[in-house]
Amino acid sequence: MATSENSSTFQANNFISIHDLSPEGRTLWVSDSITDCLGYTPEEFLQTTTYELLHPDDVERASVTHRENVLNDMVATQIVLRFRAKDGFIPTMLR
Repeated sequence: MATSENSSTFQANNFISIHDLSPEGRTLWVSDSITDCLGYTPEEFLQTTTYELLHPDDVERASVTHRENVLNDMVATQIVLRFRAKDGFIPTMLR
């Protein structure tokens, strides 16, 4: 697969979310593309906890990143994580 094709596929299969700085890192907002990516409506996704839908191998990295953001009073960060889709499937990341 060509690099531009990989990039297009990645961009078509991602979403943006905003989380608060509480220890739980509650999701405050998620883009509508969550439905195409994972099958959840934004409302359904907002009713879950941040960590319950993460791939088990990504939980620690997400937790460390969140903790560092809170300690350093960071207002924004970018991280790529794998989430479980509504049908139970966990998509793999493109390399």
